Parts: sequence; C-alpha cells; structure tokens
Amino acid sequence: MVNFYLLRGLSRESAHWGTFPQELLDKFPQSKVIEMDLPGVGMLNQVNSPTNIDPIIDILRTTYYSKEGTNIFIASSLAALVAITWVQQGKNEFQGLVLLSPSLKGICKFTERFKPRSWYDCGVIMLHPSVRVREKKLLKINLNANGSRNEILNTWIRIHKTRPYKARNVFRQLLAGTRFNLLDEPIRIPILISGSKKDKLVASSCFIKLKLKLGADIALHDYAGHALTLDASAWLTDKIHAWQQTNGLS
Repeated sequence: MVNFYLLRGLSRESAHWGTFPQELLDKFPQSKVIEMDLPGVGMLNQVNSPTNIDPIIDILRTTYYSKEGTNIFIASSLAALVAITWVQQGKNEFQGLVLLSPSLKGICKFTERFKPRSWYDCGVIMLHPSVRVREKKLLKINLNANGSRNEILNTWIRIHKTRPYKARNVFRQLLAGTRFNLLDEPIRIPILISGSKKDKLVASSCFIKLKLKLGADIALHDYAGHALTLDASAWLTDKIHAWQQTNGLS
C-alpha cells in the first residue's frame, strides 16, 4: 500500500488542500492519505510551534507516522523544509518525496524565493488585523484562476474561524524556516519537484536550481498559482502518478 503524507506550508492547514486528497485517492485507489498539520495550525492549533525544524518533526512523527507500506511525503512551500530535513535524518521512513513550489536559502536568491512584487502582499498577510483581508491576500498569491476565487475565500475564512491560528505561531514557523540547513549528504530516494512558471511568490528558476541540486525530477505548470492543488490539482495528480510508476513506488 502507498501512504501519502500531506503537509501544507506557512499558516496553512490540512483543510486548505481542497479536493486534492480525494483526487489522490481516486488516482491511487489502494492508497491511504494522511493529512498532517504543522504545530500551531489545524488540529494542532493549540500547540506552540517550535522555532526549530527538528522538534516539529518529532511532533509530526509522534502524531501521524506509521512505518507500514510505501510512504511518500508531499510537502508544499515552507513544509518542504520540514520534509527535506525529515528525509535527510536517514531513518528510511519515506520512499518518495514530492515538493510543491519549494524554495531553499543558499540555493535560490532571496528575490527568487520571494519575488519583489509579492513583498507588499506578504506584509499585509503578516500584519493586517482583518482575517478577511489576510486571507484575500493569501488567495491572491496562491491562486491564479478567477473562477472559484470567492468560494475559496469564504471557505478559508470558515477554516480560520473553526481552527484559528495565532500570529505568533506564524512567526515561529518562519523562524524555524530561517534555521533550515540542507545537509551535504545526497537524498537517496526519488524526488519530484513541481511548481508553476507563473508562481507569484517563488520564481520558477528556483525550482530548476533545486532539481539540479537534489537530482530530482521536475514538472512545471504553465499558468497555475503558488498553490498547485488549487489551480492544477488534476494535472498534479497525473504528474505524481507518472513519477510514482516510473520509480516503482508501490
């Protein structure tokens, strides 16, 4: 059995995956999807987020992880740092790694990791007191398609009302991210990096640099937003399926 471990990025929780978990199950009928939350958000919103990545992994491992089956880690954005660190700890807990819209310091320039045009919106997201304003700016960065924008915005506001996160936990997650260091040892499991050429936050050149550094496969979408699972969920599941088949992850 294939187990997909899903982890969203900064301030996002498992409910923000939308239809993606079900689409994975539809594409991989014999699989299991484990939707994890970073400490400080979602089902773990009452937990203080550690300011280093290792204790974040300890919490996730204790809360969610099982050794049974073939385990594939799918991590989005900031969560990619957690996934890479976890895999590099060398305990053979995962057999495949999928990184969505990732960026790493030391490999990508700061202006590639955070496009200058996104700086104002990021400031509003971090500092504005209104939930609606913050979520609207987050949606602007994450979504390029316009069709379901209002519906998704209202859904995200409901998610926040149901499981609110504290601003200090967002800053603590960011601090943990700044302390990430890629180890020199190569990652010896198959890796797929996926991103969009039209990502408003991260430059696609960053994805290419990471492909070369990590020895990964890569799949780039032509027009989706930073959150591929919102704009191109079916496309993404097709790419993951092809990669999984090529690498014999079953």
